[in-house]
Amino acid sequence: EADISKEIITLMPHSKEEGGHQRVIEEEKPATICSLLKRKSTREHLLVYWFYSFLIIGLDETFPLFCLSKVSGLGVQEKDIGDIFSGTGFFYITIQYFLLTGLVR
Repeated sequence: EADISKEIITLMPHSKEEGGHQRVIEEEKPATICSLLKRKSTREHLLVYWFYSFLIIGLDETFPLFCLSKVSGLGVQEKDIGDIFSGTGFFYITIQYFLLTGLVR
């Protein structure tokens, strides 16, 4: 809670009252990559995003290989794998449309 309020205070370039006294906050400087990476929340979000992207890309690359394998996989033809990906893509688009329009309202 205190860390969040400190971050908010540092982002706001105006004065703030504390205990009846007015404290002037310095004007904010332009953000740089180094200044963004100093923030712990930014690093945590980037780490979670990296991990999620790694899993999704890994799944997208290994699933067709698993489907093609006749020995330890499903033994599915290339056309059927394309149909599976097309079907899931249509499903994701449909779900995202209804979820996002529900969230916006």
